[in-house]
Amino acid sequence: MTGFVLTLALWSALGANAPRENRRGLDALAKGDTAKALKHLEKAAKADTADARYAYNLGTVQARTRKASPDAALGQALSHAKSPQERARILYNRGTSRYETAKAKHQASTVPAPGGAAGNQDDNGKNEVDGAISDLRQALKLRPGWNEAARNLDLALRLRSQCNKPKNDDKNKDDKQDRKQDPQPQPQNQMQQQDAQRLLEAAQAQENNQAKKAPQRKKDDDDGPDW
Repeated sequence: MTGFVLTLALWSALGANAPRENRRGLDALAKGDTAKALKHLEKAAKADTADARYAYNLGTVQARTRKASPDAALGQALSHAKSPQERARILYNRGTSRYETAKAKHQASTVPAPGGAAGNQDDNGKNEVDGAISDLRQALKLRPGWNEAARNLDLALRLRSQCNKPKNDDKNKDDKQDRKQDPQPQPQNQMQQQDAQRLLEAAQAQENNQAKKAPQRKKDDDDGPDW
């Protein structure tokens, strides 16, 4: 199943309000008060914008609770991450969040509206799934063989294939059937590095084919730098 890397830490770095607000936010989260947790974590991320850890905590809780989009916070964390491991973890969380958003939008677009018409097909999650694929590919490049990232990338690639189907009644029915039969990722004890590489090559091939069919998209600012 998809999920987030919830390695929230109680750092005691020096600073004005950030460490205190970070600790209060994590304490509230441990007690199940997500609203209070988000409030304190937002203050921590604003108090120290140069420390990736506070923005990472905020974005991860936003992604897990779906109370707000984590893109801004995780983008901030990515721009200040100091190691490949940190960057991979941030990209994995942002990519997984984007996949979940894309999946929800795609499902909503195939649900019949009152009167029998299909849902909002113009916003079927394709933009989010493209971002998810990009993030998860980068995460796997930084951390080859990461089982969860490889499974989520595979799910995102399948979802994009569904998003690209022609928009007509027959295809909408097919999409709903695909949604009912959407395979859940199965646990894997081990994944060889060549298996992760195969998924990366498949993603690259699909990206190249997509680029031939559509104008070059301008890279979003929140995608972060190329590592």
